Amino acid sequence: MTAQDEGDGFYRSSLSRIGVWIIVLGVSGTLLFGILRDLHSAGGFLLGSAASWLSFWRWRKLVERLSGTPSRGGSAWGMILRLGLFAASVYVILKYLEVNLVTALLGLLAAAAAVVFELVYLLIRRGV
Repeated sequence: MTAQDEGDGFYRSSLSRIGVWIIVLGVSGTLLFGILRDLHSAGGFLLGSAASWLSFWRWRKLVERLSGTPSRGGSAWGMILRLGLFAASVYVILKYLEVNLVTALLGLLAAAAAVVFELVYLLIRRGV
């Protein structure tokens, strides 16, 4: 195994764990807001964390595509269309389901929090 392969494995496992961290944070935050506040707050956090996970996933796919890693591709127009449909659905959800906007914004921070969790995990694992 070369150093390049070892680095790729480390990178991929870290990205996989970050995706799991986002899901764990999203579910636990949704449950916490549902218990401590109300369903509108829980729905807002769930919506925000889902958008955060989707954003992380799309950035990961973009980086893989730019790095030359083979993946199931799609056109740029397809990506723009999906983004537009996602934005429209978020608007409809926020407008008509009346989810809490503040908790939705907090949910959007799930990816950033997941990266911090991953860094702490790696520091603990390496004994720093």
